[in-house]
Amino acid sequence: MKVRDVISKSAEYLSRVSDDPRLEAELIVSHSLGKNRLWLYMNMDQEIGECELGRIRELLKRRRKDEPLHFLLGYKEFMTLKFRVERGVFIPRFETEELVERVVMISREKGYKTFLDLGTGVGTIAISIAKFVVGSIVYGVDTSEKALKLAEENALVNEVKNVVFHRGDMIEFLKERLDDFEVVVSNPPYLSESEWTNLDDGIKFYEPMEAFVAGKDGMKFYRMIVENIVDRKGKKVFLEISPPRKENIVKLMEKFKLNYRILDDLSGRSRILFFET
Repeated sequence: MKVRDVISKSAEYLSRVSDDPRLEAELIVSHSLGKNRLWLYMNMDQEIGECELGRIRELLKRRRKDEPLHFLLGYKEFMTLKFRVERGVFIPRFETEELVERVVMISREKGYKTFLDLGTGVGTIAISIAKFVVGSIVYGVDTSEKALKLAEENALVNEVKNVVFHRGDMIEFLKERLDDFEVVVSNPPYLSESEWTNLDDGIKFYEPMEAFVAGKDGMKFYRMIVENIVDRKGKKVFLEISPPRKENIVKLMEKFKLNYRILDDLSGRSRILFFET
């Protein structure tokens, strides 16, 4: 079967589970062949052998059962870098790139060099900051052994040496080591328990609940982070937020009389909280 036909049939097969079945089909086919998408476009009439077709069919079946695409591929691109991911860890989202871009831009302007990434997961935020802020030192903290193992691998693959990963409770680490850092950054869990129940099965069955849920109202980690930073002067804090949390975030900022800004993402939704102490 030719490349073009395999892609076409694969896209049709994925149409029930994907918002962009053509793109996913191309990624699965190129991954199975060990090629990139450009190769596909230049070799549409190339015949695909039975062995490769078998690999493609297996991945398509797994995707049809709602397994996330990036677990099938084994990686997720973020800030032009590649990050290994596998079942049981949080998959980095595109929206978080805007948080990192803001941190990098402002840090370059202001000369910030020391960063603490709370809930680092597979290291996307920490490694990206370390890669793009020259002379920086970045610490990433998480409780997940699996995620941190991947984070260490991702630092090696992306040739980043100025990042350190620590396994432990992120709030306890914040209390003990905050004085060592100028900037705190985090994409913390921010869904309510009810919001979690409404997520797609592809998320609930494959990614860890603890990476998403922050109590009944989704505010647990925002409160804990703010309460443990507010009395430590001179700290810059960048947090990703969920648009439905904006009203409660504003109340939290005003309660502690903090100097803050809420920034919109490219779609015009409230996405980034910045405050300083």
